[in-house]
Amino acid sequence: MKIKTLPAAFTLLGALCFGEGQAALANHVFFDPSSLDVNLGDTFSLVLKGEAFSGGLDGGSVDLSFDSAILQADSVVVNATLWSFINQPGTIDNSAGKIEFTDFSQFGANLSSGSFDIATFTFVAVGSGSSAINLSVNNQDPFGSAGNVITPDFSNALINVSGISNVPLPASAWLMFSAMAGFVTLKRQRK
Repeated sequence: MKIKTLPAAFTLLGALCFGEGQAALANHVFFDPSSLDVNLGDTFSLVLKGEAFSGGLDGGSVDLSFDSAILQADSVVVNATLWSFINQPGTIDNSAGKIEFTDFSQFGANLSSGSFDIATFTFVAVGSGSSAINLSVNNQDPFGSAGNVITPDFSNALINVSGISNVPLPASAWLMFSAMAGFVTLKRQRK
């Protein structure tokens, strides 16, 4: 009798552990890449992705915030192939460090497994330092499926900007020629 109880207990324990691991990944919205090192003046893009919406996802809306002294938003492109009903990029407010109401919706796509692209956000590095890009739900249009509100698990991004900017080629050449002219002048003065 005890031998039958032990395998049942292990089966139950395994199911509970597997279920807990799956719950941690449910309704996940994240940036790809989640962390990025760039130089001052660089333009870069982050893809907002979703995964593991077990009940599906009909759409939703997100707001982003970032440090406007370090980053400036350049553009937002919602994946119109997937989000064919509504695909609004939202409003960029660089002075406040916000992108509000990036809205997306579709009918009939099965998004219950795997990952999918929501939108691509493009930024320019305008200052040195680190800036988180924080996600939140815009409550005017929450995430939902079949009329039910879904609470996603958001993962923010971190951007590190080094203070070194890439010098354009003409400026580099000018700098090199002026240094060479200085050496020639210095050599003539020594004679």
